[in-house]
Amino acid sequence: SAIVKMRPGGSPRDMVIGLNEVLYDNIRTRLRTREHVTFTLFRLGTYGRVVYAGAHEDILIWRSKDRRMERLRTPGVWLGAKRAISSVTIETTVHLADDDVMILYTDGITEARNAQGKMLELDGLVEIIEQVIDRTPEEIRDHVLARTRLWMREQADDISIVVARRKKSR
Repeated sequence: SAIVKMRPGGSPRDMVIGLNEVLYDNIRTRLRTREHVTFTLFRLGTYGRVVYAGAHEDILIWRSKDRRMERLRTPGVWLGAKRAISSVTIETTVHLADDDVMILYTDGITEARNAQGKMLELDGLVEIIEQVIDRTPEEIRDHVLARTRLWMREQADDISIVVARRKKSR
């Protein structure tokens, strides 16, 4: 939030690089730990334009026109792991068409394990989403959370999901 306030017009790439500088100093120098942060920053623009930078889980986009799920990598590095990341921080642009759905999630969903120790994985998450893809974003979110909880033996990690549908242009 502070970095966005300092550079309100900054690109996601510039903000990720700035955030890494702060995190690296705090994590590695001040706290003297070897932790890191997975993080992707998004800037939503007009006409369905989405620009992002950082490294986190794959981004899922349901392409409404083609009725297929697209999986987008988040190329980059974990924050706080290296001091200088500008050479490996990539900014990517994607466009959402009318009725496309973008799904962001944490690995607590894809790494949820059932009683036999099998992970749900990305294919399992996609299958769960596709069962209800024509419903509202809230209903999709609630369905994913409910199905993930039914799948897992116990919750071992945080579970978060964001579902956003681009409304039809007028």
